[in-house]
Order: sequence, then structure tokens, then C-alpha cells
Amino acid sequence: MTGRAWTASVTRPIDRTYLDTLGPVSGLRWSSQLPGGDKAASCVLDLPGISSPPAIREGRLFGVTLGGRDAWSGTLTSQRLARGGGRALTADGDSAELTRFIAYDEGDNIFNLPVVIGYAVDRGMRAKPGTLRPAPAGSFSRGSLRDTIDKPINEVADLLGCTWEVRDGLIRMFDYPTVPTVQLLAHDDGVGRTTAEYVSNVIGKYQKTPEVLGTVQANGDTPPALRSGTEVVLDLTTNFDGVMAQATALEYARRAYSRLGYRTRFTDDITVLPGEALNAGGVPLDARRLRAGFVARVQLLDVARGGEPVLAPTDVLIGGVQVDNDSGVVTCTPFDSSRDSLSAVLADVRQQATA
Repeated sequence: MTGRAWTASVTRPIDRTYLDTLGPVSGLRWSSQLPGGDKAASCVLDLPGISSPPAIREGRLFGVTLGGRDAWSGTLTSQRLARGGGRALTADGDSAELTRFIAYDEGDNIFNLPVVIGYAVDRGMRAKPGTLRPAPAGSFSRGSLRDTIDKPINEVADLLGCTWEVRDGLIRMFDYPTVPTVQLLAHDDGVGRTTAEYVSNVIGKYQKTPEVLGTVQANGDTPPALRSGTEVVLDLTTNFDGVMAQATALEYARRAYSRLGYRTRFTDDITVLPGEALNAGGVPLDARRLRAGFVARVQLLDVARGGEPVLAPTDVLIGGVQVDNDSGVVTCTPFDSSRDSLSAVLADVRQQATA
């Protein structure tokens, strides 16, 4: 079983032209990310001379099927002469559409996602509203005419502590998965992990009364003997005109700690060779079917345990997947390694609290 690339007209998406019917296809690769969904794809189509048939014109739908199922979808964005002949094709995933349309509605509240997305659909955006979640009560964002659709979706997802993707033409929001559904076999030499530069304590500063500041602390389950990491202050008073309940301040401090606290972080991509991906029951599966946004139980083959600070399985949320169709090698990027820096995490949580 191997992936097959195809294109289709936007007006007749069911009439697909499989590229391998036009000539040999090589170097087919595709990727996905969390949040977002399908990210990018590329291949080389071997054609004689400098021919450029209508099936590979920019703007057509581009997709990959694997075993009779759609594995990736997007839009063909460029084609050029490849070294050695043929045409090099590149495509953007469906989620890229959200970066091309401006977010606004008549009420000037870009957090009104159904209306904002509906207006963009009226103007030609193909991604439709799917399972959306309303912003928390009291949230309001005016935005600007430079904000694209992905900005309010990201902000609302951050406020709710969830994520999102475009899949099968629908924008859907969902909770971060926590249950491992895939086992990945990996060699210790090829999977870097670290507990360095962790935060041992988040001190949240908030407006207890109009005249008095309060503080809360979040340090999770970090053992006292391991509290030698950095302490940071999460300032929840910035641009905040009213008082904040202690429980609310503690929730935001815990939210920051959950992203920065003491635990093993994967620092390298996990390379999955053919035969090194199993389902939860231990049955081998084709890793090329994997999409970003799943929890993997990583079995490190060279050590007696997974490498966590405590004796526990190594479960990791996968935030990026890159597939090489020809070799069958899949590269999984742990969500930890693609997260923001310390300052960006604090700024993000502070924005959620003071929006």
C-alpha cells in the first residue's frame, strides 16, 4: 500500500486526476500539525519536456489517498521545473485557507466564531464551521482588519484550553487528547529528552482588592527535593481594571505550570521506521496513516524504562507528523518541543486572564 497524489477542480472535487496516470511520481511527502491540521505536501511528477497539463495548474485541489482513504487534502500552490526533469509540485493544507481571509463581523467581535467564519464562507472560503465552541462569557475581541480567521480561533481555543483542526472541510475544536492510541518503538540514542530549564514554581500576582495585591502559587506535584528549577512570576494585573478571585488566579497559575513544570520533555523528533508503529493493542499499523494530534506511548528500546522523572510510561502528545511516502519513514514531532518559550507562555496565559 502506498500513497497516491491527485488533483481536482474546485468546482468538481469528485472528478479526480491521479498524478501517476500522467507519469511517474516520486518524492511524495505530506505533513500535519496541531493546531491546524493538514500543513504541506510536495512531490515530483515526471513529465516529458516542459509539458504542463491542466491537471497540475495552481489553485486546483490537491490530495493524497492511502489505502482508499483520504490521508491529506489542500490546494496546489506552485509548480516548477524540477532538477533532472519533470515538475516539482507543492501544496498548502486546508488549514492554510484560514490565513487568507480576514476575520470580522458586523458586531465588531471576532470571537463570534460562527458569524466570522460564515462571513468568510460567503466570500469564498471553503472551510466550513464544524464543531465550534463559544468563547467564555465576557470575552470580547475587536481585532483589526489585519487579523485573519486563524487568529480568533487560536485565541478562543487558548481561552478554553482546547485545540482545533480543519478536517474533511470542517473547522472543529476539541479537547487535547490524553489517552494513548498509538505505540511508537524508538531507540534511546535517537530520542532526546530533558528536564532542564523547568519551572518549579509559578507565583501568580493578582488584584485581590482595588487597593491590595494577592499572590498564589502553583507547583504541581514537584517533590520538594526537586524544586531547584526557576521560579517565575505570572502577572495577572496587567491591563486588568477589576479585582480577581483567588480561585481564578490559582487556575491561571496552574495553567501556566502545566505547560512549564517539572517533567520530561522530548527535545528531538521521533523517527518511526516501517514496523515501528503499533495500535494500542500492539498490532502493527502503517505509520503513514498517522496525523498530528494523537497521544503516543513511546517504548524506548535501549533502556529499562521510558525515562520519566518517576517510573511511569512515556506518553507524549504528537504535535507534528511528516510522512515520506517512498521510504515509509514517518517523523513525529512531540508537542512539547514545538511549544512556546517561557516568556511566550507567560504572556499567553496573562492574555487569557486579562482579555
